[in-house]
Amino acid sequence: MSSLTAMERRKQKFSQDSINKIKGNYLLDATLLSRSQGDSNLGSLMTNQTEREKFLTQIKETDSTNLKEHGLRKLREIVVSIFNSQRNDSRFIQLMKECYQLSYALFLDQKKFNQIGGVVLPFLVENLPKLATEMGYLQLYILYLSHWKKDILKSIDCLLKYKSLILSEEFTCLMQLSLTFCERTNPPSEWLKLLAFYKDNKDIMNFFSKTNIILQVQNNCLTMCQKSYNQLSLIVFKELWLQNIPLESEVEEKARGSYLFETLSNGSEMIYFKKKPVA
Repeated sequence: MSSLTAMERRKQKFSQDSINKIKGNYLLDATLLSRSQGDSNLGSLMTNQTEREKFLTQIKETDSTNLKEHGLRKLREIVVSIFNSQRNDSRFIQLMKECYQLSYALFLDQKKFNQIGGVVLPFLVENLPKLATEMGYLQLYILYLSHWKKDILKSIDCLLKYKSLILSEEFTCLMQLSLTFCERTNPPSEWLKLLAFYKDNKDIMNFFSKTNIILQVQNNCLTMCQKSYNQLSLIVFKELWLQNIPLESEVEEKARGSYLFETLSNGSEMIYFKKKPVA
């Protein structure tokens, strides 16, 4: 009987220790603002900027993807709920910026593109369009709408709404990229030529790479070349058709598995579209 009582005491102590460990640790606490009913454990996050900054540091330092995703969702919900009252606080804006940058990077890595376009980008674009433009997130949202959602009308509406925030050259590029991709009236190489405007923009290039949109367009280029040429230099294919956008490995593997490649005396390679590769 005493043994059972001792076991019960250990269980009770373990349970209380677990509660104490979670209490005050917002990352371990499963509570979300959207599912709470005035939970006091979120109170200080709602009212104390220093607590919010400490929580963001916890999120940055955790190696657990699940905890990071949970923490970012919790912090975003806090940010949204108090945004109107805190929008003039520079510390709050910096925290919000970092929170949404981390959220974007996490969702992109996980290929959760609907989360990017449904949770991260529109909040910044609609509430702080100037900051969103400086971060490159307005441009990403316009391209997300046209290329991922294939909603050309909403994409152009967004572009026109915030036209004053975008330099004219970039405005034209965003418009043409969206129209060329959605309407498909021009050769696919035309889209890659336009994309060269953003070749040094890591966020946009990563977005198009992760969504396999570059892969898709390069495959379309390969298919069009196969229909248009008997043979073509690999260098010409890369420079003229791909506009020096790096050749995706899957496209190269497909080409080498479908067509004969011959190395010429000068070291360049020729693609013979009407011939099969030698086994």
